[in-house]
Amino acid sequence: MTLSDALTTALATTAAAAAVTFVVLRLARWRGWLAHPRADRWHARPTALFGGLAFISVFLCAIALCLGPTGRAGLLAATGLALLLGLADDLHGLSPARKIFGQLLCALTLYVFDAGVQIEGWSLLELPATLLWVVLLSNAINLVDNMDGLAAGLSALASAAIAGLAGPETPAGLSALLLTAACLGFLLFNFPPARIFMGDCGSQALGVALAALGAEAARGEAGNLGTLLPLFAVAIPLFDTVFVSITRRLRGQSPFQGGRDHLSHRLVAWGLSERQAVLLLYVLAAALGGLAWFLADLGFLGVLGAVVGAVLFLALFGLFLAEAPVPYARGRRVLPATLLLGLLDALAIWTGFLAAYLLRFEGAIPAGYVPLVVEALPAVVAVKLTVFALSGLYGMHSAEALRRSSWRLVRANLLAVLACISFATLVFRFRDFSRAVFMIDGALCLLGMLAIRSALSLFQAALGLRRKARRSLFAGPEALYDVLRSQASKRLQWVGRVDADADLAELLKAAAECESELCVLLADAPETTRQGLLEAGQQFQILRLEIDDPQN
Repeated sequence: MTLSDALTTALATTAAAAAVTFVVLRLARWRGWLAHPRADRWHARPTALFGGLAFISVFLCAIALCLGPTGRAGLLAATGLALLLGLADDLHGLSPARKIFGQLLCALTLYVFDAGVQIEGWSLLELPATLLWVVLLSNAINLVDNMDGLAAGLSALASAAIAGLAGPETPAGLSALLLTAACLGFLLFNFPPARIFMGDCGSQALGVALAALGAEAARGEAGNLGTLLPLFAVAIPLFDTVFVSITRRLRGQSPFQGGRDHLSHRLVAWGLSERQAVLLLYVLAAALGGLAWFLADLGFLGVLGAVVGAVLFLALFGLFLAEAPVPYARGRRVLPATLLLGLLDALAIWTGFLAAYLLRFEGAIPAGYVPLVVEALPAVVAVKLTVFALSGLYGMHSAEALRRSSWRLVRANLLAVLACISFATLVFRFRDFSRAVFMIDGALCLLGMLAIRSALSLFQAALGLRRKARRSLFAGPEALYDVLRSQASKRLQWVGRVDADADLAELLKAAAECESELCVLLADAPETTRQGLLEAGQQFQILRLEIDDPQN
């Protein structure tokens, strides 16, 4: 099939997906198949369900008609199975264990039809790699379906990137192009404000289809490292999954429970509108997907450097978002900012020490020094991180305060160099070490740490984001309310007051009238009132207020 024929077929698929989605939308509204607002969900009004059944069905029919059911048997069977399993989850609600079991069945289906991950020279790893790839991507797309238009748009961009890697004229490329077209047809009704949701039937099927197409596109790349290129296409959904899993575990929550603490929610908390947050993630996904096209011809070093660079960029982006004032995360408030900043500093130490040896010996570490470097490197990382921690670099809750303290960074690095020299003298008797290496290492490490903190500032400056005050309803005495309103607050915007002993119905009515997103209660407010608010599905969270601390 020529490129023009492929594009014509894609346009027809988009039109068909839009038409079928419209029919399902009307049917869902007529039959009452609606997703109602909940405390752990983002949408604020009842929205039609089963949109995934519409556009995924169109995608499967387009594949069967254009490429034949036999040639695409693995893709059709696995995606169709995921569609049915997701539909069962939408109708009856499956446990996380059963959902993962279903994803493993889809992965086994791909493997049986020889449509899974292939690793050159490591055939024994292909089955576990296929299982891991399908489960990871299925859950990634499912988790990123947390804001109107996000999962469909990111999936469309990912499949477009895969189509570019494989070539639109190839079966894998045409299949990916048709998936992009089907997603775009659905996106007409799912872009904020959404009129229909895809549901698990859509997100699960999308994850399996993208996993199959990414694995097939990777087969055309030279070497095993080239098979990492499809990761760039799905980098944002995967990063969202990793980010949410880490932050929830640090708060003592299960990664599988619903919540409004994803990348998109944190961007909104930083001050973006819902559409702006979705579009920004589109831009990042498109940039990373386009990078995969560019890297396809650069070989081993190009791909390796891009992988390291992308991981570092996403880690910095995650550290920036970790500081967002998310009002929806429950449980212990343990932010990962300190942990992630320490890991990034460890990377700067590691890189600086190796680069110092490379500079000292003009680009190549002599063979006799390699065992010493390998033995000393973990110790250098541990010693420097210990010095940095004792110097107070990780004792502040605000990364902005850390970024402003350049002198503290300089002083900590000087102490770290002296500590490393002392450690090398005591443990290794400074055998075969060079003071010049430690001096170069200290300078490079300082530059790396300054670059990390500068990048965090650039994120905020480039996006033009500011923490906005949250509209807050106050439940308490009028005298205290007047005191609070007279004090300027960057966190809270007081928009209304009710009595502390107001019942739940009165609180809900007042919150709706003033469009509050945060309900500030006195410490002695009834527990039933707080619990009722949390379960009411309103778009505000509870903040306890101690009477003796009016700025809490």
